[in-house]
Amino acid sequence: MSNIKENALAYMPKQTKNIADLEKVSVELDLEDRDGTDSDGKPFYYKVLIIDGEEYRVPGVVLGDLKTHLEANPELTHFKVIRKGTGKSTKYTVIPVSGEASASSPSYPKVMDVMMPHNSDAQKKAYADMLQTKAVLHDKFLLGMLTAEQHAEMVSLAHEEYSSKCQ
Repeated sequence: MSNIKENALAYMPKQTKNIADLEKVSVELDLEDRDGTDSDGKPFYYKVLIIDGEEYRVPGVVLGDLKTHLEANPELTHFKVIRKGTGKSTKYTVIPVSGEASASSPSYPKVMDVMMPHNSDAQKKAYADMLQTKAVLHDKFLLGMLTAEQHAEMVSLAHEEYSSKCQ
């Protein structure tokens, strides 16, 4: 039996993480409904996906953006989410990414072998993902879905992510 002090020191409050905390998400994962109460005591409802016992909140705007990608590319299997801002001013951008690689084929376009012949497969994949992310962000900017400032910040985040993967 443990005492209250030991329990207090070991206590970890249950927290719902955000889908943007994940590196890559499969479109086949199941969602569950949850409800909560905001600071004004009003009920609200949200969706989560559960991975390894951890809950990740999936904002409705992410589902709407993913729907657009799936309508344009029904073969899409994986995506990632970039989150910028906090609170009610948070913006989410869904980025399609390649799925799992088979043992016989690399998980990046073959042209990367020509462009980066001395780099590892992981570096080629990271660079290809960054280029894809930048292309999606550019399209969203041209369509008026992102301001120039938002575009610049998200491109900078994509570069930072690429750099961290190549270290």
